[in-house]
Amino acid sequence: EQLVPYSSMLALSLQNLNRVEFVPRKDYTTNRLESGPLQLASGTVLILDETALQEGKLEEKGVKNLQSLKSMLEWQKLEYDFQFYKMP
Repeated sequence: EQLVPYSSMLALSLQNLNRVEFVPRKDYTTNRLESGPLQLASGTVLILDETALQEGKLEEKGVKNLQSLKSMLEWQKLEYDFQFYKMP
């Protein structure tokens, strides 16, 4: 018997925050929607590993990723980035 049907782990390292796109975004060059680590199936338990976080500089992408994470935890919704606008 399983404790949770689906789970996903995300390491909150400075490198991940500054380099990985957490939210799904539209790539207009390939005309595809690229998924991100916060795009999860309904009922998925997200495990955040804060032990990987080190001292350093949080860049613009890192700030956006933390804002997206905060919004997702607060509202249980994830905004998709379509470059010109965002959509929940």
